[in-house]
Amino acid sequence: MRQDNPNIWTMTIKEFENTSNFMRFLYSLFRNPYFYLIAVPSSLVFIFFRIPDKNFLKRINLNSLILNLLLATIFVLVTYTIGLKKFLILNPPCYVGGFTIGAWLFYLQHQFEDSYFAHDQDFNFVKASLTGSYFYKFPALLNWMTGNVAYHHIHYLNSFILMYDLVEAHNDLAIKFDIKCLKLNNAFKAFKFKIRDEEKQKNGSFF
Repeated sequence: MRQDNPNIWTMTIKEFENTSNFMRFLYSLFRNPYFYLIAVPSSLVFIFFRIPDKNFLKRINLNSLILNLLLATIFVLVTYTIGLKKFLILNPPCYVGGFTIGAWLFYLQHQFEDSYFAHDQDFNFVKASLTGSYFYKFPALLNWMTGNVAYHHIHYLNSFILMYDLVEAHNDLAIKFDIKCLKLNNAFKAFKFKIRDEEKQKNGSFF
């Protein structure tokens, strides 16, 4: 359900054709890989995730406020130790680089040609969990560095499974279900899938 996954804005062809030119521009901009990988994750982390939301649980908003306080404290301490200039030279590139990698990993696992979409009345939780997100076959070192993020599909079934148990859970499920799998060399193709064709039940490009 798209309202539960707002970070990757997805429109259908019909929605795109029936919306305003301004909204088409915004959607095209959002779906631009350079904009999505750099501007979107940074704005989410630095702005939108820092603001409490009435739709969130109270403990989540409280955690956000505590994190804001800690970040402000770190900023003040670092500024008074190494100086503001050095801080701005060293830290933002590291932050943006990390956010970009994270956004790319998140994006490629949800954007592929035959991703699962369904209207609310036809929505199937298990099918959406296992076919709405790809399992990417990463090298062992990359799995270790990313905390087994390639097994992201398992967390849709049960978000309480710890990262070091994801591989075992995946192997158990793979016996019973046909879990989609891609290799890392296919990951860069994800950015060509920008819009949903409901008639063909596939994702595709604008043209």
